[in-house]
Amino acid sequence: MKTRICLDIRLCQKSSRFTGTGIYAFHLSQKLFEIEHESEFEFWFLVLKGKPLPWQIPEDRLIKLRRPAKPESFQEIYDIIDIRFLLKQKKIKLLHSLVPGFITPDNELDVVVTVHDIIPDIIPEERQDSIFVKWLYRNKMGSACKAHHILVDSNATGRDIVNLYKLPESKITTVYLGSQFVSGNQQLVKRSSSRPWSRPYLLYLGGFNYRKNVKVILSAFSKIKDDFPEIDLLIAGRPAKSQEEDLMNYCTELDFNKRVKWLGFVPDKDLPNLYAWCEAFVYPSLYEGFGLPVLEAMQFGAPVITSDRSSIPEIVGESGISIDPNSVDQLSAAMSKLISDRELQSCLSRRGEIQAKNFSWIKCAIET
Repeated sequence: MKTRICLDIRLCQKSSRFTGTGIYAFHLSQKLFEIEHESEFEFWFLVLKGKPLPWQIPEDRLIKLRRPAKPESFQEIYDIIDIRFLLKQKKIKLLHSLVPGFITPDNELDVVVTVHDIIPDIIPEERQDSIFVKWLYRNKMGSACKAHHILVDSNATGRDIVNLYKLPESKITTVYLGSQFVSGNQQLVKRSSSRPWSRPYLLYLGGFNYRKNVKVILSAFSKIKDDFPEIDLLIAGRPAKSQEEDLMNYCTELDFNKRVKWLGFVPDKDLPNLYAWCEAFVYPSLYEGFGLPVLEAMQFGAPVITSDRSSIPEIVGESGISIDPNSVDQLSAAMSKLISDRELQSCLSRRGEIQAKNFSWIKCAIET
């Protein structure tokens, strides 16, 4: 009889399905099920009862968790008893929690946890959480540290956990993520589609929290906009209302509202075209557990300007221009250099496509 492993994929049923953790849960669970016949394991899936499934999972592999009419933040506390009972009932030997939770190992259950990042520890300014949410985070990380093993998205995150939580390196393994796109090729995309924007553009996509450093992008663009009047800055994604107001006011201060274009939410099907046609993809993040937008951009041949911090150097390698994410001058200089140098654009585009091939969800599943 194969060893039964349960993956907690409730992330895919919540609003987080569109974030990096949700994308991870969706693709990893699919790929593990696809390769199950080649392994010594049998995969089961913990889901929320009554919620749509993320993909077509056989009914006999589902472990359905009831969802009481309580605030979602309290849900996980009440989950502990239910989950243990259901796992024991289905003779599950190992639980893989795809984000930190409250379940810890006991005599009957092994636990593996994926920790994507420890942002609240590294950049406290990122989150202005309530006392209860901070308590949740601390206790979840405490539970994660008790797991038999921890998977991380990058060596950088692994080092951060070892240093801050004083865990042995042997307890942590890096398994890189993949791109949501099966294949990428800039020239193929360009041949099969027209420009998504009428003018040449720099592109940013990836959220609007403090660590994403969007204001640094705006400041750097303001320094070069007069030198390159034909270039626009496109910003994809939908900021929260408070973030949007703050950023719009900042654009007004810099006096270049007409050159910055806010695209809002961009469907996945339109992203390859957006990446393939940009002059450069700009991503000066202060901290990433992995950096999926950078991988996607490279996959479709976008020359990348990005941060020299955390996980990003591992993902980009020698395929992009790395800058100090706090330096407006370094970022503006990199923008000017790439816009002016077509040969450099082509070189980084080719390198990026090659580098992106090192990452895939099937590889992630096999290594997991």
